[in-house]
Amino acid sequence: MFVPTLLRAFFVLASATASPALGLPDLRRGVANSVNLQILFIQSIPPFRSRFLVYGKAATPTTTARNAKDAKPTTSPQDSRNPITALLDHLATYTVPHSFFTHFYILALTTLLLLGQQISTHGPLYTLLRDLPTPEWAAAPGSPRRVVGGQSIHQVVLTWTCLVLQTGRRLYECLFVQRRSAVEGGGGSRMWVVHYALGLAFYLGVGVGGWVEGTDAIDAFKFTPMSLYSLIGPPSARSFIGVLFFILGSGFQHDCHAYLASLEKYTLPVHPAFRKLVCPHYFAECLVYLGLTIMSAPRVGGPFNVTMLTALIFVGVNLGAASMLNREWYIGKFGEKSMEGLQMEHDTPTILTRLYWDRGFRLPII
Repeated sequence: MFVPTLLRAFFVLASATASPALGLPDLRRGVANSVNLQILFIQSIPPFRSRFLVYGKAATPTTTARNAKDAKPTTSPQDSRNPITALLDHLATYTVPHSFFTHFYILALTTLLLLGQQISTHGPLYTLLRDLPTPEWAAAPGSPRRVVGGQSIHQVVLTWTCLVLQTGRRLYECLFVQRRSAVEGGGGSRMWVVHYALGLAFYLGVGVGGWVEGTDAIDAFKFTPMSLYSLIGPPSARSFIGVLFFILGSGFQHDCHAYLASLEKYTLPVHPAFRKLVCPHYFAECLVYLGLTIMSAPRVGGPFNVTMLTALIFVGVNLGAASMLNREWYIGKFGEKSMEGLQMEHDTPTILTRLYWDRGFRLPII
């Protein structure tokens, strides 16, 4: 099947040394590495990081009344005349309001509901995705053209349901839980248009990646209210573990978001979770996707769904970079003592980012 190949390539699997173990062809490894390396490349170079990676509160100035007198301009007259600096500044102007995050979840929920209708009726969109062939140039040598021992119908229904719950909860939080200033991009909060485009593509891909390896089971199943009811029963070990991670991550993340919404704007969090992790809501997001990765794992091929695993790593690398930026912002805003006692090494997004870093993908700081 070509769809999982495309999704794995986009979501970004891992470093080149990890990819062969999962049997991905060179093309997929190249695309996968390029996206993560672009994130780390931007993260590693201050002029890029300050323009293209930061958003939300991390994009706001951290100069306080106490250090305002000592603050120095970040650019010099020579910098302003530098054509490279001017080009970077121009590219960084292509932004959208931070409130556009809501669009991710509207798109994801709409896509999931549409795909749910198509799956249950074996509609034309489902048939198109199922029958899309893998071109010769994109296929690994000796790889099968069709998934053997894919997902069961229980896994398809469970994963789709959990994805709907996840995107529905996040949409609800964006509309009713987050502070109005945050939702509307208060204080001029914006994000780079490339982040926005990648987010839209990511949620479109996740809507397909959770079930696309279960097409054989879908074809053999007739969707009726009674047949769906018959699926209720004792869960498998994978389903139980996956749902457990999913529930823990979802509840933990909602609690963090509700707490952040109760704070005065850009106040130092004192919630116990924020005293152990810089961004516990990012950690919770990784737990959610870990649960989805486990519960959707095909019956043959290991404990994880490789397509969703690439999505998890994509999330981890992005949020790991964001966690580091948030830490820098907290230090600039509240001082070094505000970060004392925080265990960055226990932050899952940071672990995934540093995994890439420590495997030889270091880039020079300029």
